[in-house]
Amino acid sequence: MLKKLLVVLTTAALMVGLSGVPAHAVLVSTDPIKITEQELDFGADPWMIGAPLNRAVLGWDNTNGLRSAILSGTLYINNASGTCARMRLESYDANHNLVNSRNDGTFCAPNGALHSRIVYFAAPASASITHAHAVLQVQNSNGTYSDAGTDYADY
Repeated sequence: MLKKLLVVLTTAALMVGLSGVPAHAVLVSTDPIKITEQELDFGADPWMIGAPLNRAVLGWDNTNGLRSAILSGTLYINNASGTCARMRLESYDANHNLVNSRNDGTFCAPNGALHSRIVYFAAPASASITHAHAVLQVQNSNGTYSDAGTDYADY
């Protein structure tokens, strides 16, 4: 029964995450990324020995000459009761000027146990994108966000 419930919840979380990616998106390349910080991580299962063992993916869609970065992985909060975090995807041009950005939804840990959430969303498309940053952000007590860690990839 518990196994069936976990499958249903995982599938539901994935479907919610898929809503941020265009239905026509086709990955033309992928880059492995991972962010490991105290109490906050972004990568892929399994999570062991205080961090995810595998890397998440920053993928690239190129549809009709418009490029978009697509982020896919798992956000982890461990031993941080009440901590809230999110992923931010920033896209840059060849001169490292910010072209656009997009934030994923906020995810909070209700207690000090390990909590994780699947992340899957895309930044807006642009012909000038050549580089992207995946940014793990933590929510401050006043509701703003601070960058906790970053990894990046080139198109």
